Amino acid sequence: MNSLQYGTLTTIVIGHFSFALLIMLAQFLHYGGKFMLAYVVFVACLYATVFIFSNLIATGKLNEFYYLLIPSIALVFFDNPRINLLLLFLSGLGLILPNFIFNFYDETLGFNSIIKPILLISLYFIIFYFKRLNATNEAKLQERNIQLKQLNKTVTSMYTNLTHEFYTPLTV
Repeated sequence: MNSLQYGTLTTIVIGHFSFALLIMLAQFLHYGGKFMLAYVVFVACLYATVFIFSNLIATGKLNEFYYLLIPSIALVFFDNPRINLLLLFLSGLGLILPNFIFNFYDETLGFNSIIKPILLISLYFIIFYFKRLNATNEAKLQERNIQLKQLNKTVTSMYTNLTHEFYTPLTV
């Protein structure tokens, strides 16, 4: 038993161990202030983990649907739409190609591959929409906060002047 076999304890341990190492590397980079590199390592770790588990360790158990999470998580880290669309495309490939290459699912299962990209793209755009909506609402809240702070300053100044007038004796 020299070679790694699919689903053996050895491949499971190697999969978990490499995932843990990559997560620790991402944490180390994050603590070191290299945020963008940490995000890239983290997303690469997610891709590698989903690939390893869906294609090598637990084949045919619909684990490739975890590819749906990667573009959603990437939307949190990256503001560049090109990066997010690239990750969406890569997730789509990871979601569809392994079944075409390895034929994990029996034809009688009726596993329809067109549903996967529709689900992936729908989920991505729903999260993208709410991320944009959240950013717009945050900008409005910040603007309103600035207005309220200015109003608070004005009211405080007015009360300070009124108090000063009450305590200052009138001179005739």
